[in-house]
Amino acid sequence: MTGTEFLVVIVAMLLGYWIVSSLMDAKPKKKKSTDEADKEFRSQQNSSQQDGQHQGRKQSPLNEEEFDIQTNWFRILDVPDSSGKEEISIAYKQKIRQYHPDKVATLGPELRELAELKSKQINAAYSFAMKLRG
Repeated sequence: MTGTEFLVVIVAMLLGYWIVSSLMDAKPKKKKSTDEADKEFRSQQNSSQQDGQHQGRKQSPLNEEEFDIQTNWFRILDVPDSSGKEEISIAYKQKIRQYHPDKVATLGPELRELAELKSKQINAAYSFAMKLRG
């Protein structure tokens, strides 16, 4: 192999590496998973409740929850936004089976409260989705 061929191979490898790395950086952002969205919602809810307690009033998480459900019902149910009634119904059954408060009744009050909140979100998201598809 001559020096010129070797130089061409090295330049081609560097160029290929640069193209691949730029494509990897430009890939679209992944949607948040349901667990990540739940963690973010809980942290926002906790910080807003702490702010409300510092000011002597308690904010209602229901208003925030209703807004969240109307804009993110498909994330709560973990289905695409364009899902049909059957797909929504199947996802609802799976989620409610997973987060039903009776499943965690013996695990402590914190988990029970969390399961109740999550099941309320799932029920509200399901009813909102059915109204949209109805």
